[in-house]
Amino acid sequence: MINKKTNSKKAQFFIISAVIVASILLIASRNLSDLGSAGLSSGAEMVEFGYIGMIKQALYNAAKASACDRIGEDISATENFLSTELAKRGIGLSAKHQIISCGSVKFDFNISSGGFSSSTEFWYP
Repeated sequence: MINKKTNSKKAQFFIISAVIVASILLIASRNLSDLGSAGLSSGAEMVEFGYIGMIKQALYNAAKASACDRIGEDISATENFLSTELAKRGIGLSAKHQIISCGSVKFDFNISSGGFSSSTEFWYP
């Protein structure tokens, strides 16, 4: 009978020890897995920041190359093209322009994607 009791206590100790060790390993792996994860949001933001300059340049060039009687149409066509192309990449573009005179246009656009959002305003010329 003594052997059965000691074997039973050894088995209980082994099971309890295994549960404790497994719990410690699980907690440690959860904590350590967060340290190795790479954040991609900063890289994505850098790509979107690059789009801001390209959008500004495209709208500026549209205003610069347009004749006075077609400036509104040309700028709208450029805004629509940019919006369509960026939507294919998962980036939303909302652009507005206000023609002050033939040689003066105010632009305002917003881009957004995921957690990134940016608002930009500039003038031509």
